[in-house]
Amino acid sequence: MTESLKYTPSAREIVRCLISEYPWLSLIKNQGKKYDPILDYLITVGKEKESQDSSYESKYQSKVISEITGIKTSNIKKFLQEAYNDILELNLSNPELFCNGGKYLYRFSFSYLSYYYYSFFHLWLSAPLNLFESFDFPFIYAKVKCGYFWIEDIVHEQEYGRSLVTVTLKGGYPNLYRSLLLSKAQFTDEIPLDDIINLSEYQIEEKLKKYAKQQKL
Repeated sequence: MTESLKYTPSAREIVRCLISEYPWLSLIKNQGKKYDPILDYLITVGKEKESQDSSYESKYQSKVISEITGIKTSNIKKFLQEAYNDILELNLSNPELFCNGGKYLYRFSFSYLSYYYYSFFHLWLSAPLNLFESFDFPFIYAKVKCGYFWIEDIVHEQEYGRSLVTVTLKGGYPNLYRSLLLSKAQFTDEIPLDDIINLSEYQIEEKLKKYAKQQKL
């Protein structure tokens, strides 16, 4: 089985992720964590960026954050990572805190190529999702090295008196031709399930290209 790698983001990448959903930072404030001054700074920058839509790259630097917050530069990335992880854990344990008034609750899993994977993150959306639609979510970049996805699968579950919709997202943009080709290759046993599980994305791509040429598809 192809092993999923753990992506190690830079401090700047984590800052971009946190600022992209800066309203969530208030959910982890005032919990006695050492990163609180960073949260205040990121919330301010996030509000400014949202309203002015201009570049704030210089404000993402650890040195700048250190100067504003008084936290040592050597601790900035550590505290950023802790804040990011705390949001992920809070979303998993208390997803209702992230309800923004959206009508549809989804549980997402994310993957990019065969190397990075994360599950689950809950989001409330104002519109229903459909297969092959694109979905941008910059916040998750620090986990899977990608922030733009397409919807590969949607599963509806009903158990214990409640409904749950799980959405599988793959990094990149949708390719309907590839998806149909893979479905046919699986149906004809040209690419069995074991290959889907054990081969890398690149290896599957190569098998699909070979299959398409053989079948003149």
